[in-house]
Amino acid sequence: MKYKYHTIQYRNRNVMFGITLLFAFFIQKWSSKTGDYDIYSILSGIEFEGKEELHLLAMGKWLFLLGFFLIITTININTYKKISILSIFRYGEFKKWWIHYFLSVINSVCICFFCTIFVWKVYGGNSNVPCWKQAQVSCHYLLHLLSIISIIIVLDLILQSNSTIAFFIIAEGVMYIFSVCYQYPWLVPGMYVRSNWHTENGYNGIITYILEFLVIILCFIIIPILWKKGHLEERNWINGKDN
Repeated sequence: MKYKYHTIQYRNRNVMFGITLLFAFFIQKWSSKTGDYDIYSILSGIEFEGKEELHLLAMGKWLFLLGFFLIITTININTYKKISILSIFRYGEFKKWWIHYFLSVINSVCICFFCTIFVWKVYGGNSNVPCWKQAQVSCHYLLHLLSIISIIIVLDLILQSNSTIAFFIIAEGVMYIFSVCYQYPWLVPGMYVRSNWHTENGYNGIITYILEFLVIILCFIIIPILWKKGHLEERNWINGKDN
């Protein structure tokens, strides 16, 4: 049983690593054709220019990037759920399993993200943006991404549905469209260039970081509470059944 558990984990990690490298190369090549060849240009978002027009290509690239990491999250979630019985038995109690499960999914996405950043840094060419600025934008995007992923992990266990990633991708696109139509740059907190550090009437970066961090913490603690109250005992994933 222990051998099967680790075999599934390692196989999943190898597949994710390969897919991530291919994706990173693809995004870098696509971005270089539009002049966005460095980390800052790719992750900072679409600049707010006052009475701006809707940039459909830029929006599509932004949603494609987000969608990739959310799909990686879903693949990891489904993999860990398939071995939920084995892993819960291995850890002895639900709370220990949940800590391992939550952190494993988060860790897998972080590894994919930093591998992508590494590829962009190596093959993206020289950039006029300082390294500290690129690091800041990377951390900004990662925190936004992890707050969404934390919600997806929780909703997946509660609702037993993989459709939540589609909701977040659509919501991100709709919020960008609204921000253009109504001239509200603060509607897209994932885009660094729409913060009050970069544009007037942008969202408050510090408050956004605090809220996103609180979302991650809340998602981490709410599942053990629901389990203790008996709200998750009849879920299919805990009984080893498919959704």
